[in-house]
Order: sequence, then C-alpha cells, then structure tokens
Amino acid sequence: MFGAAAKMDLVRLAIPRRVYTQSHIDYVVEVILEVWKNRDRIQGLRLSHEAPFLRHFTAHLEPVEQPVIARS
Repeated sequence: MFGAAAKMDLVRLAIPRRVYTQSHIDYVVEVILEVWKNRDRIQGLRLSHEAPFLRHFTAHLEPVEQPVIARS
C-alpha cells in the first residue's frame, strides 16, 4: 500500500478486553518470540485463492520463493 515509503512491515495485535486470561497472553508472547527466533527459516506466503466474502477463513496460500538475506 505504501510502497517504498514503508520502512517496516508491522502487524497489529488487537486483543478484546475481558475475553482472554493472562495465561492466554503469555502463550501468545511465547509464540511471537519463537517466530522471531526462527524468522530466518520462515518463508512468506502469497494468496492464491480467496472467497468473495470472509476470505481470511477460506484462503488458499502458496509459498513465495524469496532470496536468502544475510542478517548481521
């Protein structure tokens, strides 16, 4: 959407109040940390099929070939 102007790819995590316990949040934090630790091994996905409504529930994804980027 922002093209070259975007400095970072960010994800917003919205959590409804009074629905989840602290243990739920702790688990989410653990998973996010694991994803961050393994970020070099996780490849991207692209949307290959989407339904006209509620596409996020029935989407089909395919791996994206990405060049390996060395992190310093």
